[in-house]
Amino acid sequence: MSRDGKAFQLGAVVVPIGAAMSLTQRIETFGGRNRLRFSNGAGLNQVAWQKQRITLSGTGWCPLGLGALNYAAPLTLKCGKPVSLTAASNILTLPTTRRTDAGYLPYAWAHLPDGPVNTPVVLAGHVATCTPVAGAVAYSVMYYPEISALCDPPAETVEAGGAVVSWELTAEEV
Repeated sequence: MSRDGKAFQLGAVVVPIGAAMSLTQRIETFGGRNRLRFSNGAGLNQVAWQKQRITLSGTGWCPLGLGALNYAAPLTLKCGKPVSLTAASNILTLPTTRRTDAGYLPYAWAHLPDGPVNTPVVLAGHVATCTPVAGAVAYSVMYYPEISALCDPPAETVEAGGAVVSWELTAEEV
């Protein structure tokens, strides 16, 4: 679990709270992309494919407990930190690669000129409809990513005395 009380899971293993007292989640897009330039300098993005790479890192007072997983096969990574989609419309289409288990359902904010406020959100498949809020200039829906990924065993460091365990795990979407 992280400081905000949300756990991440790799394969069948829910990481214990003692292993992820702090949790950092980095998501990046990688893939077969190239930026081409024409003779007049105009640019063109050429994208053949793209996937997500999620790097989780953190510290705790015990190891992660992920040593028994089969890293030769894809594993399901269920993230413990949300990401968001924002639009001027109160209707947003969420990606299929998100957690749907209890405690990790999407939630929404309406952005007002003086700051965001919570607003109810209803899901119909992958479409999230936020309850309209008077004066809102945009809406954000937060969701927790879930991907099928190839991973290597995490790197773990135990500091002097064994009181702090640091770790890092990188997962690349299959």
